Amino acid sequence: MNYFSLSTIKSERNDVFYSFLNTLNKCIHVEEIEEVLNSYIFSLLKVSAIKFCFNYQGKYWTSHQVRDVDASGLNLKDKQAERKVFAGGKFIYCRNKADILRFNIPFFGINSLDSPFKAILSLPLSAFKDVQMVITVGYIHEYPELDEDFNFLKLIADTLCNKLHQFFLIDSLEHQHQQMKAQNAQIKVLKEELESRIEQRTEDLNNINKELKTLFYHTSHDFRAPLTNIHGVVNLLKETHDSSQMLDLLGYIELSVKGLYRMLHKLNALSSLEIHENEEINLPSFISELKERLEEVSQTKKVNLQLLDNIQKPVIFSKFLLSIIMENLVENSIKYSYQEVNIKADLSLNNHHFIITVEDDGEGISDQIKDHIFTMYYRGNVKSEGNGLGLYLIKKIIEYKKGSIAYQNLNPGTQFKITIPYHS
Repeated sequence: MNYFSLSTIKSERNDVFYSFLNTLNKCIHVEEIEEVLNSYIFSLLKVSAIKFCFNYQGKYWTSHQVRDVDASGLNLKDKQAERKVFAGGKFIYCRNKADILRFNIPFFGINSLDSPFKAILSLPLSAFKDVQMVITVGYIHEYPELDEDFNFLKLIADTLCNKLHQFFLIDSLEHQHQQMKAQNAQIKVLKEELESRIEQRTEDLNNINKELKTLFYHTSHDFRAPLTNIHGVVNLLKETHDSSQMLDLLGYIELSVKGLYRMLHKLNALSSLEIHENEEINLPSFISELKERLEEVSQTKKVNLQLLDNIQKPVIFSKFLLSIIMENLVENSIKYSYQEVNIKADLSLNNHHFIITVEDDGEGISDQIKDHIFTMYYRGNVKSEGNGLGLYLIKKIIEYKKGSIAYQNLNPGTQFKITIPYHS
């Protein structure tokens, strides 16, 4: 999306705009947007008419408001103009009557010759899949500050797009939740028919549902935090003219985006364990690539990392899943350590088993948290920078591979040992 500097907006409209933002942020239903828009639009823009139209999966919703113009001569429910604007994919900027005649689009449901407007702005937006949105405003008087209104209209449109995006994300999560409820109802019917066989299955599915609800809740929260940070930094960028400060702010955005990427990487692994097939892995090359990826995580501490290949030949395993296991174990060793940490990771084969061992001389695992370290979204301490998915994800991979994972405190440090059945 495009954002525009608030410095171009007249100061008397700033307070109105921030009030509009605050009120919009309080909306919890899509229908409330129309009321908020109608309450503020004429204070934000010097327009005679506005029409807001969006199409969500083939369902149209429109809102309109007029002043200083006879609404009876307009067909505000007509969507022909909005379809043309969105199909064209470009904004329409009619500065005068000649421009309106040249574009020849029936804005506000009336043909160009009969249009009472002297200037018209129409802006198409598509911020996310299956949603089309067009905002059109008309002026019956000449307005010398039309460029300023156009930039401000873009800012309002971006703000509305962000809010609608939020609604549709929540709607999608609610839809998934309803699907889960429907599945639970089906399970209940099956339980009545096959009581003896369904009891264990019901317990398993309830646990899965509990994990999914936890996943949805925490994922929504963990995504909201960096997105809020990014949004806040973007607002600061709008008012910043110092180049060095802009670079610092962009650096904060980059950190937030990288955090989101790491979380998406883990969620992708969690949802697709079964699709990652075994392949032949050249361990020296794998270890070299792994070291490069871990360099960024270890920048803030002095990390002495040893990655040992005691197999000395290619292994047959999922390269993607092995990367997930190794990266998360080593990242944990770095996060839960002092300013300097020694880490040793060892790959070996023994009695038809693939063995992965990672040990460090960091903080270790206290008795208070040892029963929770494999729990989804559990963080070892308040200063943890992780998202609580690492060890949970590793445990899921090990269970899928029918292996085992164990750990012990070394005083100082911790050792994790993973054993997986191996058939070359």
